[in-house]
Amino acid sequence: LVWCAQPTLSARRDASYLLHLLPAAFHDRLDRLASERRLRLTRIFPLTVPLQLELDALGGKDQPALIAAETGGVTTVVVGRAGSRLAFARTFAATWGAESPRVAIEINRSLLYAKQQWGVLPERIRLFGHEQTLGDVRARCGEGRDIVARPARIPEWLQATAALPSRYPVNVLAGWARRRLRLEIARWAAAAAC
Repeated sequence: LVWCAQPTLSARRDASYLLHLLPAAFHDRLDRLASERRLRLTRIFPLTVPLQLELDALGGKDQPALIAAETGGVTTVVVGRAGSRLAFARTFAATWGAESPRVAIEINRSLLYAKQQWGVLPERIRLFGHEQTLGDVRARCGEGRDIVARPARIPEWLQATAALPSRYPVNVLAGWARRRLRLEIARWAAAAAC
């Protein structure tokens, strides 16, 4: 299992993290494909990273926002403020075209969770996916909110994340590589001590 922990805002004084998991078999396959092409895999970013970049681009550090994106039948929702840690993120399986009422219900649940846990209700909602969902989200989440739907900007998200340094804190591979290096050093030290 390959993983990284992303710090999030905490409703209490405790530390709070979003854990990103990647099956080791999937990582090994990606690594093998890269190696066959004489490339080295240095970054794997979870979808929360480009969505957090979208959140930062919205501006309004005092105004919480919700961003939802559909990627291949899966919806990822993030809530937070620009220039800050995410409050939370969640993922659920739903196709926006065929299941837009369900997507609207899940987005409304995310809004209610944000209000319950942090005492804030995001007034700005950005939807990246099928525009049919816009009407359902407006009907379910309230007409008074600033709700905008756009097509998912996957090529731009890929370019923005590719520009991030490999030491970016929410890089699944960076933490894995550091842990692997520490383990190898401990093995060398143990072998030298014997």
